[in-house]
Amino acid sequence: MIFRTSGGFFRGGLACALAGFLAACGGGGGADSAPPAPPEPPPAVPYTSVSTTLWHDDQRDALWLLSPDDARLVKLDADSLEQLAWFPLGQTPMAMSVAGGYLVIALQTGVQRFELAREVFAPVIPIPCGDPHGVVTSRTAAVAWLSCIHEDQLVEVSLEEPGAVRLLQVQKPAGIALVGEQLQVSHAVGGALTTVPLSSIAGRPAW
Repeated sequence: MIFRTSGGFFRGGLACALAGFLAACGGGGGADSAPPAPPEPPPAVPYTSVSTTLWHDDQRDALWLLSPDDARLVKLDADSLEQLAWFPLGQTPMAMSVAGGYLVIALQTGVQRFELAREVFAPVIPIPCGDPHGVVTSRTAAVAWLSCIHEDQLVEVSLEEPGAVRLLQVQKPAGIALVGEQLQVSHAVGGALTTVPLSSIAGRPAW
């Protein structure tokens, strides 16, 4: 008797069943449907600075390199490798880092900032160690950190306030990188990697 649908029982039952299925599966697009959740933003990438002796300047399509044999900073055409310019340093360059439109260059006994737009140097700031192994810099090139392997020291230097130099004793620091608010330091003895918060250096008295 159920299949005799003269009164529309079968059609009405099918419609109710279909409506229930759509509601259970979240379909139907009715007023009670929840809006889709917004996508989660990608995680923030921390600022990173590394030490190098060669850097490709995308904006100027140039290569900048340190020449320790004749104590120069050299600018090359990135395509032809033709020398475009060179700049005397006065001391042997050891390493450099790039930030905020500047090259920050670690020298034998100092650190110096070079402005890329005008191609001019700031004065050399002395540091209390010799032959630093690496240098990294803050996002605005206002502060530099150097690893001094021979003196067992990390050195923090303000590049805008001459004389603001701070030291932290670290055993044989060699490679150095800045990741967010921490220095990642490798050691010449054993090859271990140490994380050094910037706050542990900033709180020390000036040299």
